[in-house]
Amino acid sequence: MVQIHDLTSMVLLANGRKIEGRTTVQKIVYFYTQVSGDRGVADYVPYFYGPFSPAVASALDDLSEFAFAEARMVHRYYETYEYELTKKGEEMAKNAKRASPEAYEFILKVITACKEHCNLKAAPLSCAAKAHHILKASASPGDKKFAPSEIEKAARRFNWKISKEDVESGTELLRKLDLAA
Repeated sequence: MVQIHDLTSMVLLANGRKIEGRTTVQKIVYFYTQVSGDRGVADYVPYFYGPFSPAVASALDDLSEFAFAEARMVHRYYETYEYELTKKGEEMAKNAKRASPEAYEFILKVITACKEHCNLKAAPLSCAAKAHHILKASASPGDKKFAPSEIEKAARRFNWKISKEDVESGTELLRKLDLAA
C-alpha cells in the first residue's frame, strides 16, 4: 500500500508537477483507490463535492507546509488553489514512483481518463465520483450498472443535487475507468 503523502505527490508528478484544485486532487485519489483496489490509503466520506478524504486534504496541507509543494491561490470566477511540486517535492515523488511503479501506472491511467473526459475540471469529476459512490452504496456486490434516474434519486440521501445529464456524463468517465457498465 502506498502512503498518502507519496500518492498525493505522485498525482502532482503525473500531471506535469502541478494540478489546479483541491477537489480535483481529491477525486483523482478517489478514482485511484477504486481502480487500483488500494482503498486503505484514504478513507472517503460523503461531502458536498462528493466523496471526501480528510487524509488527502491533510496530505496536501502537509506537502505545502513542509515545502514539498507550493500552494498558490488562483482567481477565476471562484477562488481555488494550484499545487505545484517544488524540487524537493519532485524528488520525493520520483522516489515514490520508483518504489511503487504499479501505483504510478494506475495514477497515470486515472489522470489520462479524467483529462480526456473533462480536462481535470472539478465539477464533472465530482459528479462522476458522486455517481460512483452511489453505485457502490446502492448496487448489489459486483453490479456496476444503475439507471441514471435512480442515481439522481439516490443522491438525495447524501444531500447531493445531481442532474440526469451530470449522471450520464459521470458514468461515461466511470466506464473509461472500468468502474461502471
